[in-house]
Amino acid sequence: MLVFSVEMLPARQGDCLWIEYGDPDQSHVILVDGGMTETAAAIQQKIRNRSTGKRLRIELIVVTHIDTDHILGIPELLKDPNLDLEIGDVWFNGRPQLEKAFPDLLGTVQGDELSELLGRRKYPWNAIFGGELVVFDNVKPPRKVLDGGLCLTVIGPPRERLAALAKTWIAVKGGTDSAETDGLGKEDDILGRNDVWPAQWKEVKAFDTAVANGSSIALIAEFEGKRLLLSGDAFAPDLIDGLAQYRAHYASNETGGLPFAAVKLSHHGSVKNISKDLLDAINCRRYLVSTDGTQHKHPDTQALLRVIRWGGGIPTFHFNYRKERTDWWIDRGGELPSEFQLYEKAHPSVDRNGWLKVVL
Repeated sequence: MLVFSVEMLPARQGDCLWIEYGDPDQSHVILVDGGMTETAAAIQQKIRNRSTGKRLRIELIVVTHIDTDHILGIPELLKDPNLDLEIGDVWFNGRPQLEKAFPDLLGTVQGDELSELLGRRKYPWNAIFGGELVVFDNVKPPRKVLDGGLCLTVIGPPRERLAALAKTWIAVKGGTDSAETDGLGKEDDILGRNDVWPAQWKEVKAFDTAVANGSSIALIAEFEGKRLLLSGDAFAPDLIDGLAQYRAHYASNETGGLPFAAVKLSHHGSVKNISKDLLDAINCRRYLVSTDGTQHKHPDTQALLRVIRWGGGIPTFHFNYRKERTDWWIDRGGELPSEFQLYEKAHPSVDRNGWLKVVL
C-alpha cells in the first residue's frame, strides 16, 4: 500500500513539514520550510533515520518565504559539512530571482545567506521555472510532477506580492512579520495575544498585510487521489484566487468545496489568514496547526472557531505542540459554548512535543 503523509517537525512558532509519498520501503521526500535554526537538528535526525547505507535524496525543498520561523533551519542544514544529501530542486524566491524580475525595485545590498549558499554550492534552484520566480500569475497555475508521482500545483504567490517584497527587501529580509521588521510600520499581529479562555465568538475583521507573508509559495500537493493544501503564511484572498484557478484548469468537473485530505492552516492559525470565503472554497476535515504559540500566541481562538463554524462537518485539529494555547483546545474544549464543542483533536505525547505525523 502506498504512503502519503505529512509530519510537522519541531519549529517553535514556525513551519517545517516533512512529506513522504510512494512505496513505504522506498518512499520519496519533500521538505517544506525549515523552521528555526535548531530545527535543522530535527531534519538531520529524520535524514539519519532514513539512511540505509546510501545517499538520501530529497526530491524538493520548498522555502515558502523569508520569515525567520520558516527559513533559518535550511541554511543551517545545508552548512553541515557531514550532510550527505542529494537535492532534486529547491524552490525559493531569493535575491537573484527578485533582481531579475524587478530590477528597478530591489536595492543592491549583500544577498541573504540562503541565496548565497544555493548559488555557491550550485544546488538546483527553481530549476523547473528556469531559475526564475516561483509565482502564480492568476492564469493557469503551473504544476510539476516529481519523481515518484507527487503532483505539485503552484497557487501562490501572485506577482504583485513579490513586487512588494522586492520593494521592501532590505527591511523585510530575515523578519518575523512584526511591525519592527516588515518596514511598513504596520501594527504587530497582536490579536491572538489578547485571547482568553473559554473563547467566545467575535465578529473580527482583520487581514494580514505583512509583506513577507504575502510572498509565501502556496501549493496543492496531490498523490493517489488525495490533496494536501500547503499554504505557508499566504493571505486568504490569494489562496481563494489560486484555488479558483486550480479548479478552473484542473478540477472543473468538481462541485462544492474542493476536497482536501488535510489543510495546513495559513500563518499558524492566525485569524488574519482564515476567512469564511476560504473555508467555503475547500472541503476538509483535518487542519494542521504548526506552532508552539510563542511570539504571536497562535493559533488565534477566533481562527479555530471560524473553522468549526464555517468549515462544514466536524473538524480535527492536529497540533504539533502541547502548550498553553493548544492545551485549551486539547483539554478544555468542554468549556466552550456548546455550538463550538463539535471538533476532534490530535496531538503529540509530552516526550514528542513538536512532532506530529498525519497519514493522509
